[in-house]
Amino acid sequence: MSKDLQSAPAQSGAADQGGAVENGENQDASQPVQIPGERSAGAADQGGAVENGEDQDASQPVQIPGERSAGAADQGGVVEQGERKGLRQAPEASRMQGHWLLATLGKKILRPGGIALTRKMLAAAAPTSQDRIVEFGPGVGATARLLLKANPKSYAGVDPNPQGRQAVAKVIAPYAQAQYVVADAACTGLPDASADLVVGEAMLTIQSPQAKAAIVKEAARLLAPGGRYAIHEMAVSSGYSQEDFEAARKELSRTIKVGARPLTEDGWRQLMEDAGLEVVFSAKAPLRLLEPTRLIRDEGLLGALRFWNNARKMPGAKERLRTMRKAFKVQGRLMGGYVLVAKKPQAK
Repeated sequence: MSKDLQSAPAQSGAADQGGAVENGENQDASQPVQIPGERSAGAADQGGAVENGEDQDASQPVQIPGERSAGAADQGGVVEQGERKGLRQAPEASRMQGHWLLATLGKKILRPGGIALTRKMLAAAAPTSQDRIVEFGPGVGATARLLLKANPKSYAGVDPNPQGRQAVAKVIAPYAQAQYVVADAACTGLPDASADLVVGEAMLTIQSPQAKAAIVKEAARLLAPGGRYAIHEMAVSSGYSQEDFEAARKELSRTIKVGARPLTEDGWRQLMEDAGLEVVFSAKAPLRLLEPTRLIRDEGLLGALRFWNNARKMPGAKERLRTMRKAFKVQGRLMGGYVLVAKKPQAK
């Protein structure tokens, strides 16, 4: 299989009309890297609409329905002229979507449970040299690198976005069996039963309920009987009221400027079961994305130092990171990182 970048058939609906690709997969180094999570591999809902400004240009604040998220909208949802002018004059760091900012500052691991939880997920999914692997939203290739260590029979990174494709291309370059497919995770254009392992991280949480279901259904279609689907997302803790959760969700969405729609652990399990998959493993970890110990564990000491040095140099970045870290601490009482592995039953 060629390692050249591939495009899915036009009927897959993956790329936009101009052939642009999403999710930050092929942007040059002079531009910020977009990490899977915002419309990554399947952001549109069934009607093709994207919610909460997830497909909005990163320079614009994300509007949460019914709120004055990012201080932008009046009662009718229209941004007033003075407010818009003020937003444009604010430091870029204060306007960027959270994951864009972290990636621009050099952070490579943006999974809610960190690299340790990703490794637990992969240990349970157990990729082998006989597996045909599909990854939804490979981002800048951090998990692709781990998957390819198993030297699988094939690997396909599926993403419609351009802003990180060059980074992924470098990761897969040594592997002749690896390719990049420009397509949407809800409609990949890949054949039925063509994968033994499908992986997706930090991308279902921001989708609408319809889009979540469509992506999981596509993963189930791609899997051969006995195949595994592994996800790493955010889950809501039990013991809190719906009102508490909604308040926390909206505050987190305001802080990171991307709509967050995590499910409970039971909700994620039900999503898998609705697609005919059986959950065989799950684990969770605290939401400590910006805590110093997590940064060092995820990025290494030099990577963490580089990240904070970049933040010091970028106008407004330290203040924005301080706000995000505070929000993660507060919201971490109600939600955290969550992984599961589900299997497609053997044919009867």
